[in-house]
Amino acid sequence: MSLTVIQQQLPQALLESPDLSSNTSSKSNHCKGADNNNASIDSDKVSTPSHDLITTSPHIESFIDTLAKRQTHPCTIKSLASRDVHAAREFTSKALKVTYSTAFFLQFLYAQNCYCLVAYSNITKEIAGVITGKLDTKSNDGHIYTLAVDPAYRRLGIATNLISALQLKLASRTKVLTSLWLEVLTSNAAAIDFYIYNKFFIDDSEFKKGFYNGVHDAYVMKKMLVLDSWGFCVEPTRVGL
Repeated sequence: MSLTVIQQQLPQALLESPDLSSNTSSKSNHCKGADNNNASIDSDKVSTPSHDLITTSPHIESFIDTLAKRQTHPCTIKSLASRDVHAAREFTSKALKVTYSTAFFLQFLYAQNCYCLVAYSNITKEIAGVITGKLDTKSNDGHIYTLAVDPAYRRLGIATNLISALQLKLASRTKVLTSLWLEVLTSNAAAIDFYIYNKFFIDDSEFKKGFYNGVHDAYVMKKMLVLDSWGFCVEPTRVGL
């Protein structure tokens, strides 16, 4: 993506911000993931609008970085590898502010019907998101234990893709996967809205008081899955909304 194209997509408020300097002496700026070659953009080699724009402004850099990431596939989702157990544990513990043990993540390598999927950045090759879950073969539903995404990669669809990938993994183990469910902190409005957007609903019959550390309450949210005539999962519908 050229700098000219990116600037044309900037909100007018950013372009006209009085906080922006008119100094354009910076020779080049790197835009993460601007193209598949991760090439830097040289401001001397592109035409710019009549506005004097300094792309080192933190607000503009953040906006450009988000735009650039949306032009490519930001992540590749893979099953947890043994070499990344420690990194996945550290990532999830930091993101969710809960200390998880190494044993918790080892179960996803060796325990039956337990899965951990990791989203790796195609730009940095580092972990951008992690989801864990398990299939209950008796009830034929999937329990999502944790879902965490790096703040730098949020609002790019990675969390939604992780849920979809886990659903496919669970469904591959049984043709009658009927639902996904999870616990969520009752005060976490952003997470609740995200799950509702992804067709989960709050199950009022399974409220968990003091679920987190014996202090904080949790809602149980569920996503009912539609089965085709053969009993396989198809696109879910909004149930209870």
